[in-house]
Amino acid sequence: MTPVGIDLSTGIPASFTLNTPLSNAAVLATGTSFSTENGYYDQNGGVLFYIANSNIYDYNNTLIGAVSPGNGGAEVIILPFSNNDACQLKFNIFTTSAGQSQNVDLVCTVLDMKSYTVNSTVVETIFVPNNPTFPATEFGAIAADKQHSNGDYFIYFLGAPGTIGGNFGQIKKIIVNANGSVSSTTSTSSSCVYPDDKATPPVVNANASAEVFSRELELSADGQWLAWASFAGVNPSGLPTQYRYHYIRLIPSTGKYVPNSYTQFNITIPGFIANDVSGFRGMEMWQSGNDTKLFMGAGAAGIFSVAIPLVNNPPLPADFANVFGSNPDYGFSQIELGYNGWMYSSSPYINSITMNVGAFDPTLNTPSIQSGNSFQLTTPPNSGWQGAALYTLPDQIDGQDYSTLPNCILTKVATDDSYTFNSSTNTTWTQVSGGNPWNSTGEVQIINELKITGNSNLTISGMVFKFSPNARVIIDPGSTLTLDNTKFTSDYVGDPCYKPYIWKGIRVMGVSTANQFIPLQQGKLVLKSNAIVEYAECGVCVYNPLITGNNTTTGGIIIANDSYFKNNKSDIDFKLYENYKLLNGIRRVVGNVSRFNSCVFTSDNTYPFLLTPVHARIDGCKGLIFTNCNFQTSLTNVNLLQQQTIGIKSLNAGFTVNGQSVFSNLWHGIDAFNTKSNTSFRVLNSIFNDNQSGINIKAVNNVRIQLCSLFVSGSIYNSSNVNCGINLQNSSGYIIEENHFGLSVNNSGKTFYGILTGNSGSANN
Repeated sequence: MTPVGIDLSTGIPASFTLNTPLSNAAVLATGTSFSTENGYYDQNGGVLFYIANSNIYDYNNTLIGAVSPGNGGAEVIILPFSNNDACQLKFNIFTTSAGQSQNVDLVCTVLDMKSYTVNSTVVETIFVPNNPTFPATEFGAIAADKQHSNGDYFIYFLGAPGTIGGNFGQIKKIIVNANGSVSSTTSTSSSCVYPDDKATPPVVNANASAEVFSRELELSADGQWLAWASFAGVNPSGLPTQYRYHYIRLIPSTGKYVPNSYTQFNITIPGFIANDVSGFRGMEMWQSGNDTKLFMGAGAAGIFSVAIPLVNNPPLPADFANVFGSNPDYGFSQIELGYNGWMYSSSPYINSITMNVGAFDPTLNTPSIQSGNSFQLTTPPNSGWQGAALYTLPDQIDGQDYSTLPNCILTKVATDDSYTFNSSTNTTWTQVSGGNPWNSTGEVQIINELKITGNSNLTISGMVFKFSPNARVIIDPGSTLTLDNTKFTSDYVGDPCYKPYIWKGIRVMGVSTANQFIPLQQGKLVLKSNAIVEYAECGVCVYNPLITGNNTTTGGIIIANDSYFKNNKSDIDFKLYENYKLLNGIRRVVGNVSRFNSCVFTSDNTYPFLLTPVHARIDGCKGLIFTNCNFQTSLTNVNLLQQQTIGIKSLNAGFTVNGQSVFSNLWHGIDAFNTKSNTSFRVLNSIFNDNQSGINIKAVNNVRIQLCSLFVSGSIYNSSNVNCGINLQNSSGYIIEENHFGLSVNNSGKTFYGILTGNSGSANN
């Protein structure tokens, strides 16, 4: 009935997944009573958001906000606004709030995924009187009807005190409108579904406080039957004789109670004690054509089913079918119908770590727990009742794929707060099972930090690491990290449905007083074979950006071959450092050993920052070499085009660009400025196309530009009507020869020059 996920790209679907439970989540605190784990998935099976212990987290494990504490029930209902746009941005999340000596509230929390806000409101209350002498313990439960033709949903809300007598237990109906607004029906004829206080004469149940006292409320798939099981025993001390199992009939199109349809009964089978033991009882319905079965938890007796409406009232022993193999483990569990047609229920914890989830086929006359579809579930949500050992399944609209729980999103994406690698053995992590610390065959999510330390040498091959907004990678001095066909990214994608997340990036730590030779005293990053670093504030900072002033952490090394830097605010960033060698005891300054060969530095329309990128920043370093690299942008955002995208931006730096490197669609391909240094740079055999200025030079002497092709007047930037190949100001001693200047094929008709010079000095230029 219900698919595994929803398609977020084509609008609200006719059917949808609700309350997908999450397992094995390192970020979740699952040991707390009344904890619930529910989520909402996209069409690819990826989680959009999830709920754990009253907190809402997004797909990046970032806390969005809290729902109102739901300590009165284990159930959560998630309903998308029916008039959502294609991004499915707004959701209603329903929980129940109750406890000692207080009313039972139905709480609606509106989650807005665009603004990242939550707002909780009590939308309905079931009154429970205060009894200081013998405080009541209230329960709440929720059931949701499927979406109707007008976009509305029906919510059924149960609440009762249980331990005090009287007519204080009720089931109310709430309408969730297509626009997401919630209509309480207190003043209408359908306000109280049971007991029907608007009937003529009003229905009164003197023992409703105990009988409407449940933690699972179940609605049939056709919206016709609503069932629950009382928590209290059949003959509790001081309370009237009562029944364990209850159901009523509804009009599916209106959700109203059908008069005189309330039915209550017990399981009376010789040899089975199913009714008189107080405790949780699960409920679930199965339908085929006009046939409806009600499956019921019967405590230590296991699980039974009966046809509804009842053939005999009270039912005869022959009317019940026992689910073979369910005794005694599964009788205190919630029971859920999976999308594959199987039903699932849980057993108590095994060694306080794992519970069994048993599966059975409800279509059989004598169903039994089958090993084929059963599985174990680690750290499941705690029911909060029946002792610490019993855990139950989250509730949902029928059809959830519980068989996929062991492979759900938080096992596909292994999540870790922080991980430190420190090993004297050269190590390679792969995506092969067992090939990494998380045994992940998919992605790995780092919440805070991945650190390589202790003179370690780590290679990550063929993997994807996703980093949360404040996450970073630290490579300590003396350690090496190699990314081989591996992607380091945030969870940002070019989709308006997602909030554009960025992360901090990689920090290659160095020792500013040490050189870059063996024995290695600097942090080192090696990128190769289509490695990717993307969506970071600083893709690779070769220093600690938290240190201001005289930075003692410079000197790190980057060796990059055939790799990509994409949509980072800065792709690479070098600060002041001088490499050196000792020759006969004399310190001689030599070039930085960092190299970039056949790398792409790029930004496109998924670029998430407010300021345009500077692909490579070089401040106070010399000796860097860029060979056959591509610096480009395909931005079309008008606001960003007013700003300054630069390929290489240098200050008092020396570097070489050669080997058919290409600079295209940039504000400045290369922007070089000296304030105090005699360092210079070389550009050889490279191509500049459609930049506002191919090479922009200010106060840099002895520049060498040879064998380059520069095509002008095709700039997409409109901050100036002048395009030029080389702009050389306050510089002298330069060699600019054997270059080719031409008009761009994207000629915009702007004023264009090959070379602009000013104040060239008296040197032999």
